[in-house]
Amino acid sequence: IAKDEMAEVRRAFQQKTGKSLVEWIEGECSGDYKKTLVALASRNSEDDISLVPLYWTQRCRDALTDIDTMKDILVTMPAVAIQRGTEIFEEVYGGDLRSAIEAKCNENSS
Repeated sequence: IAKDEMAEVRRAFQQKTGKSLVEWIEGECSGDYKKTLVALASRNSEDDISLVPLYWTQRCRDALTDIDTMKDILVTMPAVAIQRGTEIFEEVYGGDLRSAIEAKCNENSS
């Protein structure tokens, strides 16, 4: 969602519910999911991708068990997020993402 669209979503949610979107998320969600949604709901710039690489990294780790999810992730994220996400993946999981993907693909082709 573009920044202008997200601002419109926040306004519409406020008008419909009388509560801010962030307040609602904080009351209904928890953990990393809540943090991710709050960051996405409150962002004011299309260029603010500080959370995208971490989210992408977590999704990649999960997607190593589902090749269709991996494809979806790789085609929906901007190049800068993929680059940074790959670096974070290596820091967090101590392994090379490309090697993990290749191993998974080889496993599926056997």
